Parts: sequence; C-alpha cells; structure tokens
Amino acid sequence: MVSYCWAQQEVVKRVHAALVRRGYAVWIDIEQMRGATVDAMAAAVESSAAVLLGVSRQYKESTNCRMEGQYAMQREVPLIPLLLEEGYRADGWLGMLMGTRLWYGFFGAVLSEESLFEGKVSEL
Repeated sequence: MVSYCWAQQEVVKRVHAALVRRGYAVWIDIEQMRGATVDAMAAAVESSAAVLLGVSRQYKESTNCRMEGQYAMQREVPLIPLLLEEGYRADGWLGMLMGTRLWYGFFGAVLSEESLFEGKVSEL
C-alpha cells in the first residue's frame, strides 16, 4: 500500500508504476479506492504486507494520511518511509512514526535521472 498526500501524487505514481513493473501488487487510492473512504483505507492497511509512507509536510497535515500511518503502526504492518520533500524533517506524530526507520529519498536528482530513480526503487 502507498499512503501519500495528493500534493506528491506524480512521484508516487512513478514509484507505484515501477513497483508494479517489478511484479508487486501495490494498493494505491486512485486505482483501488471504493466505497466509504475510511473503510477502504482500513481494508488496504489490513491487507498490506507493508505500507509505503509518502513523507512530506503535507502528509503530516493530512487527517487521512495520519489515520493510515497510525493504523498501520497499530496493526504492526511494516512501514517504509519515502521522503518526498527535500530538507523536510518530520516531527510530531509523523516523526514518532518514522522513528529510526531507514527512509528512501525520492526528490532532487533521483527524480530527474532515471537510473537513480530505478536504483532507489530497487532498494525498496
């Protein structure tokens, strides 16, 4: 599952497409969101082997993103932070959620150089 704020939708769609090309089944709202929003988000978290968090200032400010991230943590679903905003340092609830987890940066040269982008997706 990919949990992200729509402000970063373009980069998240690239990551999603790259993972799908590698054979992963990845839940993303723009393709799988059906019915009541909160019910669909909960079902996505519950059925996920891992949740990719699209970390940014906008993510932290989003109520739905907060629900997804916190629910994934409560359900003990592995969290994989994708830092989508160069220089952003998560604090508050999002900082606690990230803890000491290894994060993957998808900004700057990674977005403009395809080989760097593909290498970063391979690390995931």
